[in-house]
Amino acid sequence: MLLRGTLGEVAPLPETIVVSHFDQDHWKGLESFAQKASKEPGKRIDLIYPRFPSVAKPVQAAYLAYQFLALTTPERSLFDLFKALEDKAAPVRNAGFAGRKFKALDTVWEILWPPKELPNSVSKVFTDAANRTAELAEQYPPLKRALDWAYESPWMLPDEDAGSVFARFEGDDEVFESRPALELDDLPKDTADESYDLFGDATTGPQIFIGNDFAGAPANIRNELISNRRRVQRLNNELSLVIRDENMQFLSFGDLQKWGLNQLLRQGGLKNASGKDQVYSVVLAPHHGTQAPGSTFIKYFPKTQLMIAQNGREHLKRLKWQKFLGGIVGKIESTAEIGTISFCLHCCPAQLPYSWARAWHFGY
Repeated sequence: MLLRGTLGEVAPLPETIVVSHFDQDHWKGLESFAQKASKEPGKRIDLIYPRFPSVAKPVQAAYLAYQFLALTTPERSLFDLFKALEDKAAPVRNAGFAGRKFKALDTVWEILWPPKELPNSVSKVFTDAANRTAELAEQYPPLKRALDWAYESPWMLPDEDAGSVFARFEGDDEVFESRPALELDDLPKDTADESYDLFGDATTGPQIFIGNDFAGAPANIRNELISNRRRVQRLNNELSLVIRDENMQFLSFGDLQKWGLNQLLRQGGLKNASGKDQVYSVVLAPHHGTQAPGSTFIKYFPKTQLMIAQNGREHLKRLKWQKFLGGIVGKIESTAEIGTISFCLHCCPAQLPYSWARAWHFGY
């Protein structure tokens, strides 16, 4: 196992776990790690994940339903990671959105995305996808049962902000203000590659989709189920957690797709306080390196010494960042090619195997 191989058999549980979004390839390895860890009763572990805007919560439920429908017990949702941690320690759920801050690795971190709320034109896209899931569920009982389960799951409960990891920073002057995403009509459409259209069914290429092929569903809705699942998964990615450290050395984009990436760049805030170019030490590439800004927005992307594409072979085939080498990006490394990459904010490389409390470890 990746983490065990890097950290050793008796590595302690971390104090903070950040999960960019709900795809299982972003949390399932941590669940296995937690299951094998030693018990540390009473130890607080902050689990940080994206808080969906209120209008997008039904899409979150739809995505959880498709996971429940497709996967076998207990590997059904991010809640399984929480339960694995709960068996060993005292985890706390923390739902983050743009403008919130938290402390981890002796460093203050800023959340840049998702926005707290979505504008009307974008809200319709999320509402339509969720409504279509509900309509299909009425025609396909397994999906109906899964959707009922999703709405009763802990992830759909109101967020408990009291005692959250963000509480100590509430009221601080925020470097990146929380503000709604821009209306679609506010975005320029002068180039063909911007892909603002969240209304379409276009995908970002082959993905490791959750689920089966709905073999037991009525023939007349099977294709619609597959299409709706794809749409829901894509919208889930668009609300990935994006974070950076307060010193602006490390920046992670999660599985952000082109719409979310362009929106974030257009809002600004990725450069330093003076508005000048900020050179990050490490940037985790959007969606395993398969997503890059449109030509209108690439000028807003910050420079980085090293871009890490956490990917497998399928994602590697669609790597989008080679053309930016020598300009925006100093160097690109893909985990599909070189394996695990370790990056530490406060320690030297020789300490990495013993610095789980302060080190980041990336793989796929």
